[in-house]
Formats: sequence, C-alpha cells, structure tokens
Amino acid sequence: QDEPSVLESRDAGSIAQRVKEEFSKNAALLNSAKDRHIVAFLGNTGAGKSTLVNFLAGKELKVSPDEEDYVLAHPDDRAAMVIGTGGNSETLYPKSIDVDGLRFFDLPGINDTDRSERNLVNAAFTRKILLDAASVRLVFVAGQDQFTANRSASVKQMFHSLKQLFEVDQDISLVDGGVFVV
Repeated sequence: QDEPSVLESRDAGSIAQRVKEEFSKNAALLNSAKDRHIVAFLGNTGAGKSTLVNFLAGKELKVSPDEEDYVLAHPDDRAAMVIGTGGNSETLYPKSIDVDGLRFFDLPGINDTDRSERNLVNAAFTRKILLDAASVRLVFVAGQDQFTANRSASVKQMFHSLKQLFEVDQDISLVDGGVFVV
C-alpha cells in the first residue's frame, strides 16, 4: 500500500479484539461452512468472482448499459451475489449460495479496495470458513486485464497474498485441486 496502514497505529491487542468482535457478530456466517462441501471463489477485487458465482448458480445476467460488464437481470434477488461495477468492492463479507449439494462462497477480493483492517478481518473469515469445511475446492478468478497490465503484476500479487493466507500450521495443503479461471 502507498499509504501508511491504519493497523500500524494500533497494538496487537486492539486488532485481535476487532477480529473477535467481527467473529461474534457474524457467527452464523462463519459457521455456515462447518462440515459442508464448499467451493470458494478467490481473486483480486473486480476479477468477476461474484459474476461467476451468479452465473454458475443459474442467476440471470444481462449486459450492462455501457456494454462493459454483466449485471444481474433481477438486482432485487437477495440470494444473488451483488456485482460491483464501479471501482469499489461490493463483497465486504463472504456470502454463500447452495448449488447442487455444494455451498459456493463468494469471498471478498484479495487486495480489496477497503481499508487494511477490513482485509485482516476478511483473511481471518476466509481462513475459518476454509478450515471448517468438510472439503474445499478453490476457484481462482482473474480478469483478462490482470494478465495484460504490468506484466501480470496483479495476478502475481494475488498468488503471493494467497500463499500467505493459506499457510497452515498442520500438514494441510489448501491449494491442491484448485482451478484457475481466466
């Protein structure tokens, strides 16, 4: 980040307290993967994770008025993932939808446009969801522009962030069997 992190001015105790508060407020969400077979969609903010989840869940999509993106044909569908079309992330918390016996999780973007404290909470949420599941399939999503700009710097940064997120104390590999969708 170009700007100093909000986290730099806070002690570890207050950061841990914030994460505990978020876990407490979102207990139902955090326990929704427990013993379930899940598919987790990961990628940078704006890569198209929410759009892909909606498509795979059978939600009707249409081309946006500016013909640059896909949007929900029925934006009032509360079960659908909100699709961001601006510069800011719409997925602030993980959200799930059940598809053919699997629970699909639309996870907040890596390198999210929100502040670093939110990113820390999201990383903790993601880690708990993935470790609680009976089985996990990871789908890494990246947009074409992420490969063409700056020699794929944003894709390389995404994989670096994922590597840090998936470091586990046990002998568990959370990235075996992943699918990379471009």
